[in-house]
This record gives sequence, C-alpha cells and structure tokens, in this order.
Amino acid sequence: MSCSISDQTLLSFDKMNMWTFLWLMYGVLQAAFGLPPTYQPKQLTAVQLHIASCVRTLALRHFPTGRPVSVSTPSNYLQATNATPSEDNQRMVNFVLRALNDMTRWPILIFTSDILADETLEEVVIPHSYIIFLWPQQDERIYDTIKTQMQDQQQNPSWNPRAKFLVVVIGHDSEPHMSVARHICKILWEIGKIRNVVVLIPSSHEPSTMNFTPRMQMEGIKTFDLYTFFPYTAENCGKVTDVIIIDEWLLQKNGRFDRDADLFPPKIPDDFMGCPVRVSTIGFEPFVVLTHNHTQEDGSILYNIRGLFIDIFVESMVRMNTSVVFLSPEIDVSMTSFLKALTDQMEGLSDITVGFVPALPVTLLPGFVHTISYAGVIFTMFVPCPSRIHSMSKLFSIFTLPVWLTLALTVLLTSATFWCLESKSRRSESREPSTLTSIFVSVYNAWAILMAVSVPKMPNTWTHRILFLFYVCFSFAMVTVFQTFFVSYLVEPGYGKAITTMQEALESDLLEGYLPIIRNFMEALDYEYYDLSFPDSRRVKCFDLVECTMRMITKRDIFIANAEPYVKYIATVIGAVDYTKVICHVDDSSIYIQGVGLLHKGSPFLDGINKFMRRYVEVGIMEKIWADTYFMGHLQSMGFNEFVQDSTGECFVFTIHHLSAAFLILILGHIFSCIVFICEVIYKRASK
Repeated sequence: MSCSISDQTLLSFDKMNMWTFLWLMYGVLQAAFGLPPTYQPKQLTAVQLHIASCVRTLALRHFPTGRPVSVSTPSNYLQATNATPSEDNQRMVNFVLRALNDMTRWPILIFTSDILADETLEEVVIPHSYIIFLWPQQDERIYDTIKTQMQDQQQNPSWNPRAKFLVVVIGHDSEPHMSVARHICKILWEIGKIRNVVVLIPSSHEPSTMNFTPRMQMEGIKTFDLYTFFPYTAENCGKVTDVIIIDEWLLQKNGRFDRDADLFPPKIPDDFMGCPVRVSTIGFEPFVVLTHNHTQEDGSILYNIRGLFIDIFVESMVRMNTSVVFLSPEIDVSMTSFLKALTDQMEGLSDITVGFVPALPVTLLPGFVHTISYAGVIFTMFVPCPSRIHSMSKLFSIFTLPVWLTLALTVLLTSATFWCLESKSRRSESREPSTLTSIFVSVYNAWAILMAVSVPKMPNTWTHRILFLFYVCFSFAMVTVFQTFFVSYLVEPGYGKAITTMQEALESDLLEGYLPIIRNFMEALDYEYYDLSFPDSRRVKCFDLVECTMRMITKRDIFIANAEPYVKYIATVIGAVDYTKVICHVDDSSIYIQGVGLLHKGSPFLDGINKFMRRYVEVGIMEKIWADTYFMGHLQSMGFNEFVQDSTGECFVFTIHHLSAAFLILILGHIFSCIVFICEVIYKRASK
C-alpha cells in the first residue's frame, strides 16, 4: 500500500511503530510552533545518524522537488523487546522519514513487501525517486531481500524503473563492499533495467582523498562509499561487470560528500558502439517481410527482415550504432504468436517487439512500455462495393413498366386509328394512298415513325395529317429521351445499391469473414459491431487474412474487419487501379489504432528510438514508405493480374461489348420482320 505523508495528512499508522508516530507528531508541532529542528533521538547511534544525514543531503541535491519519493524496507520489522539501539534499523528508517518530511519538498510514499498495493486508488502516483533500505532478514541474505522488494515493486502500477534509486545497505556478510555493490547493481539491472542507481555502504577504510582520523570511534566506520555502474562502455554491452566509487561520505561533524560529484550522471550513450539488440517481430507482408536467412558457423540462424513496420525501427537502431539481431519472425498473427513475443521479452530473450503491435493500455501489459506512435490505421468493417449493372439490365430500366406498356398501347392504337381512317376514306371521294390500305402497313408506319424512320408516303386528308403530326411529336420526344439514356447507360450503366450500415450488411446475403485475433482484439476494445447478433451459419473463419481479403475482392461474397492500408495494398497487388471502386466500408463502425514498438519498462533504447522515430514521422518518411509499398504492389500486379478492373478513365472507347444492346435490338427487328413476311406470304396464299 502506498500513502502520502505531509504536514496536513498522516495516513496508515497501523503498520508503523510508536516512534514513527511520535516523530511525525513532532514534525507537525515543529511546523506549527517553530520548534528547533536539532532534535535527535537517543536511540540512534552515530553511524545511523550519519546515514540519515547522508540520505537527506543526497535527496536534497538530486531528487526532483515536488516529485514523489518511494521508501522501501524489508518485509518484517524487528519487534523483539531485547533489540539493542544499534540493531533496530527500523527506528533509523523512521528518523529518515521524519527528516525528509520536515523539508516538505516531496510527497513520501511508503512501500513494504508485506502490504499489498492499494487497488482502490483512482489515480496512480508515479515515484521519481526510490530509497531502498537493505539489511539481512533472518536466514535470508540481502540479495534475496532486494530481489523480493523489486519483484513486489514491479507488481505495483506505479512502478518506475527509470527513476533515481538510492540503495542503503545496513549490515551485510563479510563479502567485499565492491562485490556487494556489483551484485546489487546486477540484480537491479537484470530485473528492471535500472541504471540510475547509487549503492550506499558504510565502510571501515580510510577516505581515498585525505587522511582523516575521527576523534570518536564510530563503531569502526570511517566513511560511506557510494557505488554506481555504467552498463554501456567500450568493453561492455548491457552487462554489469564492474562498479565504481562515484563519491564518499565523510564522517566529519555532521558529514559531507568528499567530491560533490554528480551521483546520477547520464548512463545511456548516444553511440552504443555496435552492441547487439535482439528484436522480435510479429506480422505479415507487407508489414513484416522475411527477405532471407542463413545458418552461421555456430549453427544459429541469422534472419534479415524488412517491412512497412520494420524499416523505421531498423533505421533508428542504425542511427544509434547498434547491431540488430532478429529472432525468428512470427508471421502468423494470432494470440499465440503475440504471447510468445511477450514471453521472449519477459524472459530476456529479446529487447524489443515490433511489427503488428497496437498501442494497448498499460493495465493490459504491466511491466512494458511502448514507443511513440509511428503509424495510425483505421480498423473498420469492409464490404464489397456495389457491382456494375449489366448494360441490358439497365436499358430495360430506362422507362418503368407502365411507361413501356403505355408506349406499346400507343403504337397499337395509332396503327388501328390509321387503318380505321383509311377504311373510312374508301367511302369518301378522297381516297387515301394505297400505302395505308392494310392493317400491316398501318402498323409498319406507326413503328417507322416511332423509330424516326420516314414513311413511304404522307397521308392526304387533314384528319390523317393532324394525327400524324401529333404522333410524330410524341415519338420524337420518346425517342430523344430513350436515345439520351441509351447512350449514357452504354458508357456507364451505373452500380447497384451500396451497403452503408452494419444492419444492411446483416440483412444482405454476405458472409462474415473473421480472424480470431482481430475479433478478440476488437471485442476487448468494445467495438460496437459485435453488439449485433449474427448467425454462426453465416460466419467464415479466415485462417489466412490475405486469402480472405482477396476473396472479398474477387468473389464478393464476404465482409471482414480489416485495416484500410492493408486492404488497399491487397487490392493494388491483384490489379485494382482504384481500390475505392472495389472495396467499401460501412459508415457506422470504425476504430483508430496506433502502431508502436514494445519494450521493457526502463529499456535503455526507448529514448533513442523515440527521438529518431519522431524525426522520421515529422518529415514524412512514414508516408514515403507507404507510397513505396503501394508502388511495389502495383509493379507486382503487372502482367499476372488475378483481378481485372474496368477502365474508369476520362477517355471512353466504344467497343462491341458496349454496342451489343444495339445489335441485339437489330437482330430482334430482323426476326420480327421475317415473321411478318412469313405471315404475309401465308395470308396471301390462303386468301387465294
């Protein structure tokens, strides 16, 4: 449990002894009534007082003001009644807490291994400094004690391995001090990549820079050595092989630092001098592409991997002068491959995971941190675009059925009227020409006028001519409208109704194609589409996302959730000039996902990767990589397209295919003419 100690609030005293309560109350009285700050409890020895003074001075100089400081102690306190003052280390810790709290410069967080983290806190407070006290625990060595403390700290959501660490060693075995410091630094580096660490160990040797003989024998202690390490040097690549004494605390009067050195210098160089970086990759082409691999003399396999989500990381690591060593790529994007990559990182087999890695909440991946976002993709539900309507189907839709029936009825009635007027004119003095004396000729003339063809001879009577004029005007209007739409539909017949909502997709005859990992991921993010019920009989499991995407484009019988750039790439590879004419997406279901790289908390490569990657993104390198990927996909599609897209350019060329409707009507006309001719021959012979 973490709690904040200030002059205004005092929390969680049930786990602290009475001395702590009294000293904290004294701090409140000191702040309220101006009591002298020179009070020192008689229970502490001179060495313990100097440890407290050293910790206080170090914190004052190096811990950022206003940032929380976490204080950690071993799990069980010494509560025995026969404990001597020098053995009661907890009293010294309490005194240090009081000294830090009196300065009111930092919020103080108490963390002990036997108290679980408070999961009810709404806001996680991230410490920027840690003070870790170590002393032997019964049969345990201090190394086991610090391992336990670090493992418990890692379970805390506020764990910050990039903070400043001060490890105070109180009592240890007869092992040399430098060996103790090196072992402690090695444990911190291996567990959490903690590099900003100073190990404080009381020592009995003389100060290294001066001859100092204290007047009083402080239990054999003459100085406090402060050790640290540098993980990356000319002879070392990310390992703790040696430690140095960065400064000493001299026991003069109230004590002082010997060299006043910077105890937390920068530990991560700009140039890593070719140190290897092990990289795990997840993804498929074009995001992750295995170009080649070969077996080395020692039997290990060296992989060469490029790709849309890999190149920017490789370039960043090259700028940092590191040697990138790729592990076996996980080309199967599944939950198993993702967990394997995380396991490799947790076990120390890899340093970074890149590729198809989304930015997930920290609560889902404790102990990990991600880089800045280098690419954002929109995941949405894609459906086949409406198909192009066949020319003949569109021609019949120029007029509605009632209009077609009215047009046919008009031709028949006009033909009958022509014939009736001709029959009437026989009984009058002014006879009509012989061209209008039969019913067949009347039908022929009516059809010729409708088709904008000249009749053999104009009628003579004024009634015929008036009717003829009205019918010509009517036919001209109908033919003009028909020819206008006829030519338009030959050029562009149009498309069917588009699917714009998920409800329309569910009501259609399309099947749902899904990849299990994408489905699980989008369900975890509360993707609204999965609130809709969909029958299992209409679901198709996609074992290969490439095949599923191609099926949607070519067979047009499924819809899938996918990333827009990947759908565009697949459409380009199989020959679609304009993928927006082939693949559409519904308007009511989409989610924006950021692509990142995954590292350990405290990874020494995080700052460098973020620095170079931010530059690449800001100058548009990522957009160039996208454009190059699409261009290469277009080159792959040339010559062996699996998908042929109709031309949609500005220039249009009539072909036999476009004129098929006109030829069909011409053939039907010839057939009708032959039938009429045969009928006339039969009628003529029968009449004789």
